[in-house]
Amino acid sequence: MRELLAAALLAMSAEAIVLEPKTQAQAQALCSTEPELLYSGRKFAGKSWVVIVKAWGYAESYTKARCLVAREERRSMDNTTLEVAREIVPPEIWAACWSESKSQLRLRNGSLIDFLGLDEPERMQGSRYGFVGIDQAEQISFRQFELANSCVGQRAMPWHQILLAVNPDTPAHWAYRRYLPDLGSGVRTRDGKTFARVVRVAREDLRDVMPPAYWERLSRLSGVRRRQLVDRALAEADRPLQRAGHEIF
Repeated sequence: MRELLAAALLAMSAEAIVLEPKTQAQAQALCSTEPELLYSGRKFAGKSWVVIVKAWGYAESYTKARCLVAREERRSMDNTTLEVAREIVPPEIWAACWSESKSQLRLRNGSLIDFLGLDEPERMQGSRYGFVGIDQAEQISFRQFELANSCVGQRAMPWHQILLAVNPDTPAHWAYRRYLPDLGSGVRTRDGKTFARVVRVAREDLRDVMPPAYWERLSRLSGVRRRQLVDRALAEADRPLQRAGHEIF
């Protein structure tokens, strides 16, 4: 299953550009079929790329699939998540399949990808999706997560998943308590059953995602800006694993 999925995600269709993961973390995320997936990394971790590529791969691979790409607010997607989508989807496919009024990409195989904000729950209530990807998921509440998760379950799809692309917050955040990212990459179980996979971006993944010239430019920064963009990201990637004192809920 994972080999077939990986091939579909990277080739997708005769018209599609070849999309190849730049890091081990991205490859792991694309091949995951667990019910829930947490892709954890700070700035430059390629989080939006993973969300869009996996949604599009799912929609291309399975006829009449329904996918949702979401953020906390729809208006925040225009210059972020949607911009990444336009870079990934070939222009001729985007022009033929995108509906601005519906905020939806409807592919020729009958599949569709909705781009919605979780601040408008009425637009997704009653919908059933095969795949849901939430960008910047640290911004959403647990209630919004539960709303999105309750929409995952489209009939006739071979597997279902909700993917959370997260810029880590504090251990008090519900996503920390649910997935325990400080335990590192791997599966998470509840009552003896696997319910999620965590993919945590490492230092080498950050270096692989960024163009070398841009990394060199950032490395020459100093003061607060360097601490925000470089030192903090590398420290997060290198942080020793700690067993958090929270139950998974």
